[in-house]
Amino acid sequence: MTPMSGALDWLAVGDVAEERGSDSSAILGGGAARLAAHAAALRARVSLVAKMGEDDAGRRVRDALQRLKVDLSWLRSAPAMRTTVWHEPDGQPQRRRVERGADLALRLDEIPPMSVVAALTV
Repeated sequence: MTPMSGALDWLAVGDVAEERGSDSSAILGGGAARLAAHAAALRARVSLVAKMGEDDAGRRVRDALQRLKVDLSWLRSAPAMRTTVWHEPDGQPQRRRVERGADLALRLDEIPPMSVVAALTV
């Protein structure tokens, strides 16, 4: 699948992050990234439109998405920025700390043109 093939079921646009728990575990975070991961696990053809840093968290997130076969043609890098990280130290969402990063830097001109057709854009 290429970015212009139009062979997508879903186009997920938005945030990508790494979530860290109190036990130092790290999982995929961010609404768009999780949606893309779940869709890919259900064998949907999905592409993620997002931006992340080129740090360790970004590499782990990219690796996880690649393993799930999410199309990353529209995933942009921001070398000077960090990937967003969510810290949930004791498993309680009300104590969550978010270090915002590159996902906030996604620009309109980085979003795929209308020629990229998907059955659903979320």
